[in-house]
Amino acid sequence: MTSIVSWFNAENNGSVWVVGDSLITRGSGDYTTLIDSGAKIFAVPLICKAPDESNFFGRTVLDTKIGLAYAGSSLVGLNIYAVLSTIFPNLVAIEGSRPPSIEDLGSYAKMISKSYIQSLAQITPDSAPCELSIMGFCSSTGLYKICHIYPDFSSGSFDMSMTTYSNEDSKDDFVLLLGDRKSEIESLIKSKRDSITEKDITWYRAPQHVLNQLVSNNTYGSIGGYLQQGLCFGRDFTITSRLISNNGTFLSHLGFDVTGDASRVGSCIVGMPGMI
Repeated sequence: MTSIVSWFNAENNGSVWVVGDSLITRGSGDYTTLIDSGAKIFAVPLICKAPDESNFFGRTVLDTKIGLAYAGSSLVGLNIYAVLSTIFPNLVAIEGSRPPSIEDLGSYAKMISKSYIQSLAQITPDSAPCELSIMGFCSSTGLYKICHIYPDFSSGSFDMSMTTYSNEDSKDDFVLLLGDRKSEIESLIKSKRDSITEKDITWYRAPQHVLNQLVSNNTYGSIGGYLQQGLCFGRDFTITSRLISNNGTFLSHLGFDVTGDASRVGSCIVGMPGMI
């Protein structure tokens, strides 16, 4: 399984922050590690064009990135990412239409995820469940939003449902959890925040601190590997590396040293942002 935690960080104008582990396992209860550096948080390009003076779609009306995170089946989650990262940069707005809202993007992702889960469930029903979140700056409303997309059996049959949260109508202590050990992790975040007397940087970043400890200590068999994180800088969602101080200081992305062995791409160097 996994754990993904997202929230609205008031220290950063209420923008979306998200952290997750990178462990991909097989089985339930007695977990077998498949990969300890699996990507579960992504930045998806969102580009929408409209007709220009020549009536071709040459005028860009939206060019940004949104966040996608998943918990559950990696086969489903990675294929959802593959579809969305191909579709979302190739949108066109016909005359009179507006660029998509976060809810519009979430509804599309809900449709894609339902198709994949239904297909996989026919062969391996226990390995099919997956929930995800679409997050970022909504150009339609000017708000930061998170869409939670999850399996729903309330009607007696399988469906996918979606709930949307925004920085405008969420309290400072709001967190959205995907994956394993939700109640335990929510309780740990609350305890961490309750121990802080005022709302400073450590209070706002408590979800990051708690999940990092769980990952580092391998507290639960289904949560581990490395901490990965993303956040909105202004309107763009960005994946950031982690500043690690262990036998020297370096930037790590999914366990890869992007200031060392994994720092070179041809004659260029990796320049992704890093955070503590």
